[in-house]
Amino acid sequence: MERDIEAGTLALQTGDTTRALALFTKAINATGSTLVAAAATAPHLLDVRAIILLRLGRADDALVDANAIVKANPSIAMGYLRAAKIFVKRDMPEPAFKILKLALQKVPAQDLDKKKLELLFIELAEKLNIKVKRLKKEGIANPSLAVTVSIIPKPPLSQIQSDQKDTQQQMLPIKSDQVVATTVKQIRNFGPYSIPFEVINLIFKFLTLPELTKCLRLSSTIRAMLSNNKFLWSSIDLSRHAHKVTDTSVTSLMSRGRDKITNLILCNCHKITKQGMRAITTSRSAFSCFEITQNRKIPAALFYGSSGGALRQSVLAQTLRRVNFSGTNIEDDVVASLIDQSNKVLEELVIADCSSLSDSFLDRILKRKLKQAGSVPSAVKREEKPNIPIILVDSKDTKKGDSETGFALKLLDISGNVQFSNRLVKNAARCFPGIETLALGGLERVTHEAIETVATYCKHLMHMDATGLSFNYLDAQNGGPQSTLLVAIITLAKECRQLKSVKIAACKFVNDDAINALTALCRDLEILEFPKSANITNASLAKIGARCKNLTQLNVSSCPNLSDEGIIQLLMHQGADNALANVDFSNLPRITDSTMNALGRYACGLREINVTGCAGLTGSGVINYARAKKEWEKNEEVETHAVEKRLEVFCMAKCGNVGNDAVNTVRALFPRARSHHPYHHQTLNLDIVVLVDKPLAFLGVAMQKVSAC
Repeated sequence: MERDIEAGTLALQTGDTTRALALFTKAINATGSTLVAAAATAPHLLDVRAIILLRLGRADDALVDANAIVKANPSIAMGYLRAAKIFVKRDMPEPAFKILKLALQKVPAQDLDKKKLELLFIELAEKLNIKVKRLKKEGIANPSLAVTVSIIPKPPLSQIQSDQKDTQQQMLPIKSDQVVATTVKQIRNFGPYSIPFEVINLIFKFLTLPELTKCLRLSSTIRAMLSNNKFLWSSIDLSRHAHKVTDTSVTSLMSRGRDKITNLILCNCHKITKQGMRAITTSRSAFSCFEITQNRKIPAALFYGSSGGALRQSVLAQTLRRVNFSGTNIEDDVVASLIDQSNKVLEELVIADCSSLSDSFLDRILKRKLKQAGSVPSAVKREEKPNIPIILVDSKDTKKGDSETGFALKLLDISGNVQFSNRLVKNAARCFPGIETLALGGLERVTHEAIETVATYCKHLMHMDATGLSFNYLDAQNGGPQSTLLVAIITLAKECRQLKSVKIAACKFVNDDAINALTALCRDLEILEFPKSANITNASLAKIGARCKNLTQLNVSSCPNLSDEGIIQLLMHQGADNALANVDFSNLPRITDSTMNALGRYACGLREINVTGCAGLTGSGVINYARAKKEWEKNEEVETHAVEKRLEVFCMAKCGNVGNDAVNTVRALFPRARSHHPYHHQTLNLDIVVLVDKPLAFLGVAMQKVSAC
């Protein structure tokens, strides 16, 4: 039992009230078979548990413990005092006053807490404006009370002589205004500090949602302040705790944020049902970002419909900027209505892996758009070409100038919908010509024709994901067979000169010719991802290094024809002052320590490195790069005071020749980086650990600065 008490005390000091409650409950159960028996044996344990329960917001359970102390020991002040303080915390002074009045009759004067009872009794009497009979002078707990009485003007001598007859009791006089003014305490709204509400609000906005919920357990005052401040709950992201999120937790958070929630992210929260969505709808929040993914339990009508839905208020207020319905049962009518009525504000739409959608959900929007374009008098091109039909798909003659867009959509992700075909992609290109990011991954029925249509209409395209599309060979007149991918890339690169990111994974048609054409026409490329491309050689890496000077991310994992020579050529052409931040060279069996040495010489600004599965690497090469990187970081911080190029992730799993010594050296040099190795499964990130364990560590310093101002 003593060990449980010591461990519980330590947990209480560190702020882990849940563990402290469990340990003290275990100690109490060991002292007696019933609660009253335990209170008779060790009343101080029940008193401490009542304090813990009060911190956790369980005031009723705390009162049960206080009542047990009173029943077991009616002549000690501990139980009465705890019960009175609980009622005071709950803003119920009347029952607290009655308890203290009873306690003053039961508790003898020898009790050490008798003075605390008297002080609290007098304080509540003044608060309730009740005249109480003062005790004997020797029984007064606070000597200042006698001074307060002496400040009142002295009565006549005859009255004094008559009053001396009653030496046991006399009425307590009312304090004068002067005394009240001198005894008023300074209002403190946060511990010993007294700072404006706006500053407190600004400080707590720096806390993440998990840290904010931990602060609810600090004290009842902070809990009330945080729960009633709906501006602190304006952004709710439960993605990291998706397996714990239920309808109850969603309802609780929505009741705190009420109508001020702007960002609600419920990715992978598959336990939410109709009840949780109704709580979201009831809050009437105008969302700017709404994401709920991998949940097929919610009907589409609860998202948005003519009669209501979670996004109804957002559409009416025209605040919706981003929507993510990936992996849900969203239907064509809901998506079409949402796009149509939020056309001027909706910028990002993610509807990946939605099996209930079909190719036709953009038909109504395109018909209305073309009808409006046909009624515009200034549509000169339509007058010049009257025979162009208004059709939905497969029309290459109709250009962007035929209709003026009214849509603000910049990002469209329809990946994973195997039911989509060229029809939908072409309709999307015509509806949203201002689109900048388009993700088409896994659309097996989409061919190069859709990419050519996108290139024709979407001149501002910057990011393209064409993984898993259907490509084939064409019979070229000269030079043998030509792939449809090469034709699509040439068209895309010619029309979309602002292209910055291209991703095509696991495609046998990605070869040196395709990369040569892409890099020759698009010199501003920043992100290139061609993993599992068996036909890429070292020549492609040399072209990328020489032409793409703004390259920040490169992924050529699982490309068996790449070796040290190509990577060294890439880095040499990039130069020492390159912008590379993330490279993925995983599963390249032909690279050795020469690659790591080249990275240490030309790419010390990397933040993420992945060399998983590179059997040719050894611990020596890893250590050499780590030391070169550390030396470069020291010089960079001294010269520019920049920390944005620190190493964050270093993946070296499945490297058989990299031992524990190399891993330990890397972790010693970069304690804040996440290092992944088969024999070191733990992930170390000191910044996160400190912030989670001490969510209010920085508040004291901030408040000192505020109070100094």
